[in-house]
Amino acid sequence: MLKRQQYEISYRNTRVERIYGREELTETLGSRFKAVLGKAYQKTEMRAVVLIDEYDKQLFFSYFLHILAEK
Repeated sequence: MLKRQQYEISYRNTRVERIYGREELTETLGSRFKAVLGKAYQKTEMRAVVLIDEYDKQLFFSYFLHILAEK
């Protein structure tokens, strides 16, 4: 399940990167997301608001279970 969710996040991030550009040195989903927010700000001079709702709860729950399983 975690791989599918990571793919979905990466896919959505890629779509936004096509609009605002991509930092070539970014590799992780987090660094790519942060970079694309910066690129969007550079182009639009508008700050972004990131909303996380209950639909993402399962994603975060799966992520933390994965982290705990590694320990």
